[in-house]
Amino acid sequence: MKIKIYLPHFLHRDNVDEDGYLEMNPGSKLRDVYRKLRIPVLFCSIVFAYVNNEKASLDTPLEEGDIVSFVSFISGG
Repeated sequence: MKIKIYLPHFLHRDNVDEDGYLEMNPGSKLRDVYRKLRIPVLFCSIVFAYVNNEKASLDTPLEEGDIVSFVSFISGG
């Protein structure tokens, strides 16, 4: 299944295609996205995830076409 991913610039994009989609297995949860994107567990406290514009936990199940966005409190300026 494909899900749309919006990532902060400092995270790996290796598994995300040129259109911003990530291929996941059916039945995947948000924690599987963190693993596939190699987001360290340490970052969970500074990188928050939203699924379809709702704050999500690591156990949130994902479905085809979901939109996962990450918001980070790390910024420059």
